[in-house]
Amino acid sequence: TRIVIGKYRITITQNTTKYEELSTIDNLTGIFNRLMFEKELKSEIERVHRYKTQSFSLAILDIDNFKRVNDTYGHIEGDNVLKQLVLEVKSHLRSTDIFSRWGGEEFVIILPLTNVEKAKMTIENIRQKVSSAIFNKIGTVTCSFGLTEFNENDTFHSVIIRADEAMYIAKTSGKNRVEVLVS
Repeated sequence: TRIVIGKYRITITQNTTKYEELSTIDNLTGIFNRLMFEKELKSEIERVHRYKTQSFSLAILDIDNFKRVNDTYGHIEGDNVLKQLVLEVKSHLRSTDIFSRWGGEEFVIILPLTNVEKAKMTIENIRQKVSSAIFNKIGTVTCSFGLTEFNENDTFHSVIIRADEAMYIAKTSGKNRVEVLVS
């Protein structure tokens, strides 16, 4: 079995231990888990510093009113929403983009070699596609997105905090929107 996630090809064979698989892949959605996201973010930061190349953008997305989905339709249907959302988002990302589950109903996307202006177009397109998709039994679902671009003064934590702050601004400003924060 071969799993393709972003630019990586992870081959799951009979010799691959369950621990190896669990250490990189989110069991429910099949995309990278938080541990792998953190490894990839560190790698992107090192690339920018080492080669002085174009930076990258980071987006955090949170499903709006997801607790209501679970409370109304149950956790199984909530899991189905997570899986369908992942398929919707993945279909609009490049093979080099890194898409991971951050936790619960939050996800992160690293867009390598992409400034925040180009990233905003991509993320806005994803927002529109998700909000127009029909989810079985649920109807429509929306997401709030926080977006930022890594800069030379950023650290691992500062870029995540800024994207997270932007996402919370999107949540408190009406949801179903993309907010951008740059330093």
